[in-house]
Amino acid sequence: NKKGRAVGSFKLNSGYAAKDIIEHAVVVHASDGSRVGCGVLGDYRESCSVPPGSKPKKLRACMSPYPGYVSIDPIDISGKIVVEFDESTDEIIYSFNVKGLESKVTGAGTHIHAGTTCDDADLVGGHYWDAGVVGPDPWTAEYGAVYSTNKKGRAVGSFKLNSGYGYSDNVGHAVVVHASDGTRVACGVLEEGLVNCK
Repeated sequence: NKKGRAVGSFKLNSGYAAKDIIEHAVVVHASDGSRVGCGVLGDYRESCSVPPGSKPKKLRACMSPYPGYVSIDPIDISGKIVVEFDESTDEIIYSFNVKGLESKVTGAGTHIHAGTTCDDADLVGGHYWDAGVVGPDPWTAEYGAVYSTNKKGRAVGSFKLNSGYGYSDNVGHAVVVHASDGTRVACGVLEEGLVNCK
């Protein structure tokens, strides 16, 4: 597929039985014939280990009302944002599950910001991206950095984009949820490991 993953199967007769091919090498070739992957055949009880660093890394943020923001809704804003980093594509997968937002909103923004706190509104900063790597600001509706809510004001979903920054660059940065008019209504700080959100 477009991510370079191959899934499938085929049948053939090599003339050898299963017991004859155990511990033999299997090779994957590129389209030009180059040998690009290799493994050794074992029996069905053996499992494959995941190479170090191949599992996507994740950062998580618990969301609460933006500093200074007072909601007119009786339900306080809360929830979680999870940012997963795919080093093979340089993309991030930005997933959100937040409640207490406006009802039936479509296309409001949520982004990672340059600041590293949610305690002071003046220090949250603007959108966080590396212009030298990706060019124009990717934290826009054009690049999919938006959410929608149901009639109860809950937003659940995800989008992908490339901000030019990786896992370690984003640790401790603020994530912000905006209302439909652009007002900053929720904030959280990206943390390593598991987090327990209210």
